[in-house]
Amino acid sequence: KTINPLNPGGAKGDEVRLAVVPAPDDRLLAIYPSAGAFIWDTDIQINPPPPANADTIAVGMNPVDIAVSDDGMYACVANSGDATISVITLSDSSVTSVNAGLAGATPSAIAVSTTTNGETVAVLDTVNQKLCLINIPPAGPGAATAIGTPVQSFSYSLVDVEISPGGRWIYALEEDSASPNNGYFQTVDAHAIELGQANTVGAPVPVGIHPVQAVLSTDGTQLYVPYLGDSQLVPGAVAVISVKQDNCRDYFKEALEPCPDCPVGNCIVLATVEGYTYGNPVTALDNWTD
Repeated sequence: KTINPLNPGGAKGDEVRLAVVPAPDDRLLAIYPSAGAFIWDTDIQINPPPPANADTIAVGMNPVDIAVSDDGMYACVANSGDATISVITLSDSSVTSVNAGLAGATPSAIAVSTTTNGETVAVLDTVNQKLCLINIPPAGPGAATAIGTPVQSFSYSLVDVEISPGGRWIYALEEDSASPNNGYFQTVDAHAIELGQANTVGAPVPVGIHPVQAVLSTDGTQLYVPYLGDSQLVPGAVAVISVKQDNCRDYFKEALEPCPDCPVGNCIVLATVEGYTYGNPVTALDNWTD
């Protein structure tokens, strides 16, 4: 097999982050904190490959993470140096700087999901320990607005972020600063944030020691968290979390149906309707006396 090195620029010590545009586009993107963003055509997959030339895309100061929308329309870059995200329109590589809701923030990680109202962008600030949400409407990134107010009610130090298909749920990866540095993730309800409701953050779920990154499967049913372990008793591994969304109210419907007749007269009375006539509406229930 031929290995095609891709080295468009950057400096020693750069932590390079990658993203791939969904099929049928399949182009590769990368960000180098010292050099900006780069995008390659799919000819890098040819064997033998042509010279690995990349198009340079100017983004904000000190880019540290990149994510591509589900529909392949945008790539979003978190810029830790200037409290902005850069939204790259992939059809023409144009860049829009967005700072909606990011005043005073230090963007550290980013995730984006395509919704019925454009794109929802989750921006994690691991310095100030908060999560900011931004909407990119169908009108484009120039009309981007903040969604609700930043969330800061997390249990542990923030590490990384993912967002579900459709943009309803955000998964915040966290690490306990106390030894042995257990990892957790908490779900965040984006819709509740938009409505300004309380209790937007779920309970912490353990995922291993020293978590590194959160990766969500394309269909949103599996969350993968590689963790380092403690280098002594607990080795590094990958935690796999199954993601399932349920409407809790539907469980009440399941509890009521079906309700067969009892073979003997030993039913438990749940409620009584006094003087009920068949076919008439039920206007009063007595669920105490009997």
